[in-house]
Amino acid sequence: MSEPVDRRSAKTGLRWNPRRLITDLLKSGTYTDRPVLPELSCHFIPLQKRPSYMQSHPGVTRRTYLRLTGLATLTTGLAGCSGGGNDDGGSDEALSGEDNPAVDEWLTETEVGGEAPNYDGTIVNQREKDTVQVDVGAGDNGIAFEPAAVAVSAGTTVRWEWTGEGGAHNVTARPDDQIGESDYEFSSGDPVDEEGETYEQTLDDSGIALYHCEPHLSVGMKGAVVVE
Repeated sequence: MSEPVDRRSAKTGLRWNPRRLITDLLKSGTYTDRPVLPELSCHFIPLQKRPSYMQSHPGVTRRTYLRLTGLATLTTGLAGCSGGGNDDGGSDEALSGEDNPAVDEWLTETEVGGEAPNYDGTIVNQREKDTVQVDVGAGDNGIAFEPAAVAVSAGTTVRWEWTGEGGAHNVTARPDDQIGESDYEFSSGDPVDEEGETYEQTLDDSGIALYHCEPHLSVGMKGAVVVE
């Protein structure tokens, strides 16, 4: 097989090589040789941070980086796994926000509130679980939902639990107050700041739930649930 042709960035005029980029990603610390779960022999982890790699390779766009890191994850997963997924038939591999454009738009939108500070372009895969927890008041300043984006199976109960950090929060999904793309509408009520407070919603239908904290929408306290 011949070597891939170097590509030239239209913006910077710099060249980059897709195969070399994948190789560099696997050596850069984005991926480790630590198994994700003890019962699996898969030796990869999903992307956790927006890459410093792009700073040293300005010819590589964020879209290109996400696509190639997905390929790199698949490559290492196929090479390092003796099993095909978790015990209940699901997969622990993170999903790409680019495959869910409404989620990606909401969490990076700055015309309606700020950009979610902890969203890295991936969606945490929690499918095949009966209950999934989202922390309310996460991050250094207590003004984030963690995880910012999560994928669940239809019928899953999502439980939001308050950390007591960052002031009073609530959980609100109101499409008319957002970008009009949420398939769900709900609210936990008035903002509260008590640690251990919980709010639950069982999401029975496929679609997406886009939500936010009303007092902290302007600083990007947003979240999303993809229901499949």
